[in-house]
Amino acid sequence: MKQKTKPQPLDLEEIKIIISDIGKKAEQLVNYFKYKLKSACEFYLRYKDKPKLLIKEHPEYEAEFINSDFKLVRFPLPPMKTAFFIELEDGELDKYNDWLFKLAFKDIFK
Repeated sequence: MKQKTKPQPLDLEEIKIIISDIGKKAEQLVNYFKYKLKSACEFYLRYKDKPKLLIKEHPEYEAEFINSDFKLVRFPLPPMKTAFFIELEDGELDKYNDWLFKLAFKDIFK
């Protein structure tokens, strides 16, 4: 359901009122929704401005990160000249944070 209104803060009480007609499960549903939203927010805040930490703790996102359109600096790691340490070029952090936000809330942006 898309509404053409100004962006507003999340109001879970309003959502609970809207879905209350489904019965006793409304409270459980709202609590689960809070839990999932909190987790996504914590994910974003933990890795905001920290791409190295994201890749270290979530290697499953490394390929997506590397294949994004970020400008990356690759440093060979001696003695294994086939491995790389990757950093964002200067000025790419805002772009990374936007990408991270969309990753954290990917189901909303589908």
